[in-house]
Amino acid sequence: MWLRDSSNQAHSYVPLLNASSSPDSIASIFRGIINLQARYLLLSPYSNSFQPPAESGIAPASNGGGPPDNVFPPVSNSTVFEAKFELDSLAAFLQISSDYYGATGDAEFFGKFHWMEAVEAVLEVVSTRH
Repeated sequence: MWLRDSSNQAHSYVPLLNASSSPDSIASIFRGIINLQARYLLLSPYSNSFQPPAESGIAPASNGGGPPDNVFPPVSNSTVFEAKFELDSLAAFLQISSDYYGATGDAEFFGKFHWMEAVEAVLEVVSTRH
């Protein structure tokens, strides 16, 4: 999952997004994207692309596009597909979160899972001087 791309693909559906607790709703898709992105950002906030989650049953893919990413802290290819820091990937997570809230008014959702911790990780990354 590419953070920026998955957010941008969902953005097309914002006009159709409304509050719904149905698991078959567009709101449920947005919640799933946001939750998975939050989980990934907590795992490796400097990475921009991740392997499928373990529960999907999809095997990790090999990134044959070039030499392995040599980053600190080191990442595992079993969870990270590409460890290239891109500020717009972090911004995409914040944008899809804002889109969801703006369309649904569902503030309760953000208190669940680890969304706030992911936002804190994003803020730490963007405020760190390298």
